[in-house]
Amino acid sequence: QYRDMRLDLNLKSSKAGQYSITLDGVTNLQPTEIDGKNHYLKISNGKVFIPLQAKLQKIKLSWREEIKTTQNYKFPHMDLSKHSVNSSIELTLPQNRWILWTDGPTLGPAVLLWGVLLAVLLFALILGRVKGTPLKSRDWLLLGLGVSTTSILIMLPIVIWIFLLRFREQKNTTLKEGRRNFIQVVLVILTFVALLTIIGAVSAGLLSNSDMMIVGNNSYGNYLNWYSDRISTTLAEPTVISVSIWYYRALMLLWAIWIAFSLIGWLKWAWEVFSKGDIWVRKENE
Repeated sequence: QYRDMRLDLNLKSSKAGQYSITLDGVTNLQPTEIDGKNHYLKISNGKVFIPLQAKLQKIKLSWREEIKTTQNYKFPHMDLSKHSVNSSIELTLPQNRWILWTDGPTLGPAVLLWGVLLAVLLFALILGRVKGTPLKSRDWLLLGLGVSTTSILIMLPIVIWIFLLRFREQKNTTLKEGRRNFIQVVLVILTFVALLTIIGAVSAGLLSNSDMMIVGNNSYGNYLNWYSDRISTTLAEPTVISVSIWYYRALMLLWAIWIAFSLIGWLKWAWEVFSKGDIWVRKENE
């Protein structure tokens, strides 16, 4: 597997000379662009010498290197030999990688999904304590885990559907005809909405990439961006932990199988609640 690297430098020198930087592990450079013109620079033992003039120059060094596919992405060690400012590191991972964690300079990407999953766990523990529904805490947790990488709001119609059914079950004998019929209609609508929501979540999980809610310094999806206002001679080497997207696909397949079997039990309970007593109350003729 190969990766394409590019180092953009804005160098300002008070006098002409040779400026050296160290690129560990790099043996061959592609044409180097200096102020829009291509130059063929040699690299020896990881060191490359750049001819400078007494002015501000824009330099672009490019190379391709072979890497191994690992969970922890390794940034190359780059020594600029001098202190620098306004350092920006950009990384675009291929779509077949599932990003789990990032770390690096303060101004950079963060994976917010883990905080969302913590909130899902707390809500699952609370919702699971409600008696009279077929969903226990583990069911709410698994449901939340499955929809979290698409949209956590998917759970909202399902939660409303379950608790409205519970309300219907508790108030079965005390509901007046108008209110009872209204709830029956709402339950039918919510049942279809909940089913469509679950089907959409399953299809999105199996066919699309996960949304890990990566934000920070204009980062999104598999594009990551870090910024440092001042750095020492060496560029920062952020941490990015990722695995093959097929791990995500396998987990979503298992979740889809679980939701399919669980949904059978939920719908059976829903029908028992819905059909208890009169499904539809007609007004008696006066």
